[in-house]
Amino acid sequence: MIEKCWFDADGNLINIGEWDTQPEQVEVETREVLVDVPDDYVLQPHERWYRETPGIKKIVRIETVFETVERNPIPLGAYCEEREVIQAEDGGLALADDYAALRRAAYPPYTVWDVLDEVLKHITPEPGSALEQIQAQRLAVKAMYPKPEGSE
Repeated sequence: MIEKCWFDADGNLINIGEWDTQPEQVEVETREVLVDVPDDYVLQPHERWYRETPGIKKIVRIETVFETVERNPIPLGAYCEEREVIQAEDGGLALADDYAALRRAAYPPYTVWDVLDEVLKHITPEPGSALEQIQAQRLAVKAMYPKPEGSE
């Protein structure tokens, strides 16, 4: 699939997909604004009378000024390119031309220890050999700390 890929100034991948700048509205100031109002106007909590003369009534309204601030701005020097990406078994994304990521994604989700356990199950070590000691230690650990139910 083709996605936006973000790279830092040194060309290192820093994000795949849209960049979330995490915009937030923050109060930057309050200011008083003079406003003409009709004779029957009722003051609101954020207002006060400036002139109460009928026909030329004015109020002072307190207005809050907000500004959008980016909490996660795009880093200086970063750039974006459309690139082919893959989705790994764990749901993560990686550049398709990143061979190591492709290779990792292609392997089954077994650890080295899972493979070693399977191999050692089928080997009968010679009595007194180092492999017999390793096998005995491995079995002792497995007996002391069995895998939780439902795990592979």
